Amino acid sequence: MTVAEPERVLWPLNGAGAPVAPSAPAVVGVADLRATNAAAVLAVVRSADPHPRLSELVKATSLSRPTVEAIAEELADCGLIEVAPALSARGQRSPGRPARRFRFRPHAGFVVGVDVRPRSVTARLADLDGEPVAAHRLTVHADISGRARAQAVVSAIRAAMTEADVDTPHIWAATIGTPGLVDRSNTRVRQADNLRTWSDTDIVGILREELHCPVAVENDANLAALGEQWHGGGKGSAEQRLTESGSAERPLTEQGSAEQHLTGPGSAESGSVEPGSAERALAESGSVESRSAELPLTGPGSAEQRLTGPGSAESGSVEPGSAERVLVESGSTESRSDGPSLAESGSAERRLTEPGAAEPSPADPPPDALTDGKTGEMLFVLLGERLGAGVITGGRLLRGHHGAAGEIGFIHFPDPSATPNDPAPASTPTSTPTPGLQPLADSVISGVGVGDPGAVLAVEGYGRRLAAGLAPVLLALDPALVVLGTGRFRTPDTTAAAELLLNAARDHAARLLVDPPSWRLSSLGDDAVLTGAVRFALSSVEVVLHTRPTSLMARVRGV
Repeated sequence: MTVAEPERVLWPLNGAGAPVAPSAPAVVGVADLRATNAAAVLAVVRSADPHPRLSELVKATSLSRPTVEAIAEELADCGLIEVAPALSARGQRSPGRPARRFRFRPHAGFVVGVDVRPRSVTARLADLDGEPVAAHRLTVHADISGRARAQAVVSAIRAAMTEADVDTPHIWAATIGTPGLVDRSNTRVRQADNLRTWSDTDIVGILREELHCPVAVENDANLAALGEQWHGGGKGSAEQRLTESGSAERPLTEQGSAEQHLTGPGSAESGSVEPGSAERALAESGSVESRSAELPLTGPGSAEQRLTGPGSAESGSVEPGSAERVLVESGSTESRSDGPSLAESGSAERRLTEPGAAEPSPADPPPDALTDGKTGEMLFVLLGERLGAGVITGGRLLRGHHGAAGEIGFIHFPDPSATPNDPAPASTPTSTPTPGLQPLADSVISGVGVGDPGAVLAVEGYGRRLAAGLAPVLLALDPALVVLGTGRFRTPDTTAAAELLLNAARDHAARLLVDPPSWRLSSLGDDAVLTGAVRFALSSVEVVLHTRPTSLMARVRGV
């Protein structure tokens, strides 16, 4: 079955401006009214706690009971909602059968997030709540061609889908995180110096043909910044998160994925399922997914379970702060965001109701209810095999005119020999200066844990050089928070080196800046890119769920 991608796909988190509404009044058809009302009913079902009864849906939407009942049946028939099991009535007398309550079915569809690196490809499958369902990681040769790397991406996704028993029509969006420069439309990798012929490979077209759904490609540091803002070091206070999601948080359990080697296209690999739990809200939700295969496995069958993030995992959301209007033109609806939120949402959706029905006018939440200072103004620094950064400003991802914002790997950082007591790390060349910072050698990182004085000096020097190179960027952006990626510090014995690097960079930056930001280590580690990729993909699905939800089920039915 081949299902064509819609002519226009909205990726609300790509930092692009919202579509401009036409000045002429839109013509409203019966199908448009029904789609908009279905979106309104679905939004209430997803946000209500406890699960709403039919009468509560009528009250919340201001629609007539027959209309709501018909829409509920249609949504149930599409598989987007279901009748919730009756609450226990032990010890209570009931005069008759309890009223039906409805709940959202997050497994009605799924999204895919992919993390592409020089030596690995990881794919993760998440449901419409953003909960991890399955994950698969392949190890590849660093010098394979772009076509072979694309085949590895397809193989990893297919393995995750097989593990979760999910077929192609139930995949509704996918996002690939990759090193390098990505164009503004999120359709092409413009440059990737460390991935051979990758920029010559149409990975978006290949996956679109494979999955028959909207596909986007985005810079890995940008996705890591979105992931940290959503579930990591950049998330706001508990009160703010409740404002965004409409529900309390629940901890996640997770299970790592098994790593196998891919020597050529088509090799079979085994993956792992990553179970998790979180509550669903009005807008998109997601989860922090499992660490990479190098980390201890947790979850069912393991000796321990751990919480991802500082204490708990949150139910994220596409912030409902937009003044969204539903523009209805001859059978189609289009979302428009006028506010500072990261994505277009249905919080201020103008619902078109039947004649005589009252139209609710919910007020938009104030901007500071959507993002606190640290969440809205943040710099994520990717410290892996390459150096990069993702910038969140005004609560949105900053991509720049060419989509190259945050490419700090092209900065010429201070030479270590130019600063007293700052010896060059073991992996840093001392010949002709080159842009960026070479990663610290593993021996240096591990040496800090055993108290090697030379390793301590090297890591401190690296931190000072990082701060000195970032100082002009921080002066220009004035972020409230800098998050350092911890992909190079995966195990407990490297924690000392990570904290030493953080403290050295923070202390040196404080002497160079007017208003120094807060500094934190990433709480997501290797999961930051994948978490952001899932969030990015979910944001596209959310646009449809908030405007024409039943159209998504046409994929499953082959219409």
